[in-house]
Amino acid sequence: VLVARNSARTAHKEPVPLLGYSCKNNAQRPCDLCEEGYYCDGKYSKHRCGGPDVFCPLGSYKPTLVERGYYSIGGNNETRFGKNICSPGSFCINGVKRSCPPGYYC
Repeated sequence: VLVARNSARTAHKEPVPLLGYSCKNNAQRPCDLCEEGYYCDGKYSKHRCGGPDVFCPLGSYKPTLVERGYYSIGGNNETRFGKNICSPGSFCINGVKRSCPPGYYC
């Protein structure tokens, strides 16, 4: 998916992908949805999502913050692409799931 952008210096229109898409090898087309675990905020930019406190599903243009009570899943600590709700017997803060300490109710 491409959008034409006018340039003040030239008379032609340069196609650029919508946010959440990336083009490979300086190609104008085809452009693909940004991969899971990554975000694409420009024509040729693809960035690792970040730490476990964020996740990037397919087509992300920026990382999504993991809410309290959820933990991030998929990929590695820098390329998470989903989230799950914290299960009984555990607690989740900043996208990380931890076991409930003995003597506490979680």
